Formats: sequence, structure tokens, C-alpha cells
Amino acid sequence: SCTIENLTNKKSHFLNINQWIKGNKKYEFAPKQLINYQIELIMGTLPGSGSNSNLFISLIGSKNSTNFINIKPLISNKEFISGYTEIFTLQNEDIGNINEIKLKTDSSGFNSNIYINRIKIKKEAENNFLTFPIFTWIKTDQEFSFNPNNVEYTIIITNGDVLGGGTDANVSMILYGTKGISEAIK
Repeated sequence: SCTIENLTNKKSHFLNINQWIKGNKKYEFAPKQLINYQIELIMGTLPGSGSNSNLFISLIGSKNSTNFINIKPLISNKEFISGYTEIFTLQNEDIGNINEIKLKTDSSGFNSNIYINRIKIKKEAENNFLTFPIFTWIKTDQEFSFNPNNVEYTIIITNGDVLGGGTDANVSMILYGTKGISEAIK
């Protein structure tokens, strides 16, 4: 692929090439208009949730999808800090309605696994963000998929007020509903 920017009007055009260029042959490619995707990455606050490894995102839409894009160079701190919200912009051709995102990380930095609470995405022509609840560790050399149909729940657990009513045991929960069963939540 190739991106060409008009320095006069600051418009960018994207050429999706995806083929080998061979010899003295003439090739023609039609430019595609780029649009901006504003992305908010909300980091988790669990111990060790930050990292300075690379984090890659791919947007899957109703028309097309993006390749995996390294977002580390696009964020202000150049590392993923526990508890921070990073806001950045991706430019790409219009991929239609976003149906899914994929995330992966590598082992290039200290503490390669990254814990993310949620990711919000908005196309430049739209008013509302599409929210992707993540709430999981993105682990090295694995690909994770998320869709906006995931639902966030607030669960309140109240211990009894009797002597010895608390615990330090590991507790987990599984949610059962009309549309399915959740994985174990710790």
C-alpha cells in the first residue's frame, strides 16, 4: 500500500497495491479517499497492566478490513501506562460499519502482556463512539477478537457483617442468560 498526501490541501489518498511490482511494466492504481478513525484506548489498572511492547489493531468492517497497525507510535507516551486513556487517530480507506476489532502484542518490550479495559472507535463522519469492552490481558503472540455486542455489567458483591464473613479465597462467577453463558469471571 502507499499513501500520498497533497501538501496544498492536506488531503491524503490511499493506494491499495497488494501485489508484486515487476520489471519495466506499467501499473496504474486508483486512489481511495482516506477517512479518520478516532480511537480511545482505556488501559486497565491491574498490577502490571502497562507495557512498552508494540500493540497492533485491525479494524474489520462491512466493506473491508485494515491490516494490523502498530498503534504504539501513534500514542503520546510511546508506551501503554496503567490507568491512562490514550486518544489517537488512524487514517484508512472507509471499511464500512465496524463489526469487530482484533488485537495482538509482541515481545519487543518490558512486560509484554497488556491489560485493556475498553476501546472506543468513531469514524470522522459519525457522532457516537462504538465501544468494545475488552477487560482481558492481550498476551504475546496471540490474536484476540472483540465485537461491540459484548455487554458490560456492574457486579456488586456484599460480604456479610458477621465475624469471619470475609475470605481471601479466589472467587469466580459465570453469568447465565437467554443468549448464552459467559466464561468464568475471576
